[in-house]
Formats: sequence, structure tokens, C-alpha cells
Amino acid sequence: MVFFDYDRFCREPVRSLERLAATIGLEPGRLTDYAANVQEQTVYPGNELAGKAVSDTADLYAALQNKSLQAS
Repeated sequence: MVFFDYDRFCREPVRSLERLAATIGLEPGRLTDYAANVQEQTVYPGNELAGKAVSDTADLYAALQNKSLQAS
């Protein structure tokens, strides 16, 4: 299983795809050719979380980012 940081992928598609290709044993060009198709994330307005849910969500998100393929 490979954790993949989608937010970073949207910001840095070529670098993200290069690292993914190396991790799964593919030639980088097999994936990086698709980098031009990557679009910025669409953020939809929604109900805001309150209190501890915001903190817990942010902590979980940070922990997953640290375990992702793109973590430095």
C-alpha cells in the first residue's frame, strides 16, 4: 500500500508522478505524460466543522501527509 498525498500531487504533478513511478517500478514517462492533465483541486463550500473535530481532522491529515509517498 502506498499513501499518496493528493493535495501535493495537484500542486506538483510531475514530481509526484516521478516518485510514484519509482516506488511501483515503472518508467517515469509512463506516468508523467499524464501530468499535463492534472487540474487544481476544486474546493466546495460546506458545513464547517466545530471544536475538537477541526483539531482531530487536522491532526489526522498531517499524520497521513507524513506517511505519504511525497513526504520528505
